[in-house]
Amino acid sequence: MDRRLVGCPPDPAADRIGTIAHVAGRYAIHQYGERSARLIPAKNPASWTEAIELARAEREPVVLAVNSRQADGNDMSWLWDVEFERLAGGNVTVTGERATPLAVRLRYANVRFRAEPDPVLAITNSGPGRPNVLADYTAFQSIRARGRNGAQ
Repeated sequence: MDRRLVGCPPDPAADRIGTIAHVAGRYAIHQYGERSARLIPAKNPASWTEAIELARAEREPVVLAVNSRQADGNDMSWLWDVEFERLAGGNVTVTGERATPLAVRLRYANVRFRAEPDPVLAITNSGPGRPNVLADYTAFQSIRARGRNGAQ
């Protein structure tokens, strides 16, 4: 098979791909005032589970943001399919338009959390460390728009 099938030699293509820090803000570091945070989108139980594992491994504050607008899906029953129990013992803040159903789920998971209606305040007041912000689609886009790109 010709390795130049798409019209680009593989070595320069691989070099350029290696320079991509993020795509459309996913996993990017953003600044909120003096505070930086990494934004991690999650849209279904599988992606939430993976995002939780990533955040948990870093032992940094976690901000969970859920809206459930049309682009996210209005049915919140998926919250019960996510293993939020893995966040027990961590520094967790909930925010977003649907923070209340998320808070109920975290209580059943025995996860201690604080609630903050404003997502930026949830980030800036999340405690020491660089928070990982796990957010559904519209919460992700909203939070991303309110920050500025920081160090990658």
